[in-house]
Amino acid sequence: MAYIDTTYVDNAIGSDVRSAVAPTTAAFNQFEAAARARIKEAASGAGYTLGDTTTSAQVQDLTLGVFIILSYSQTKGITVPPEFRDTFYRLDDIRTGKAKLIDYTPSSRDGVGGATFSATSGTSGRPQVFDRKSTSQW
Repeated sequence: MAYIDTTYVDNAIGSDVRSAVAPTTAAFNQFEAAARARIKEAASGAGYTLGDTTTSAQVQDLTLGVFIILSYSQTKGITVPPEFRDTFYRLDDIRTGKAKLIDYTPSSRDGVGGATFSATSGTSGRPQVFDRKSTSQW
């Protein structure tokens, strides 16, 4: 499954450029899968769960940006356009929670540092040991 396809990329950068940076279907699929993995990784750090496909324009645009950076960097004579150079910074903003994915709702339990606790202890529960008040790190 893919977040973007050749038609989506062709509409953004043109079929001639896409053919230059990803001349085969296998090359295109490799760059798309790598871009999708980076998007999913950044989203999961903030508690978002992304599926194998998406209709979110924001996620597709981020995937396109990562695709362009990865594929252009492997091709001599083609440089990454300035408007795509901050894509990895935007991923960091999503990962850290500074930016939101507008079509998704994050789960604080699934994000980095998230957990669920119950009031009981022993084998049927997990008591909370640390919280923000008891640590000087927060």
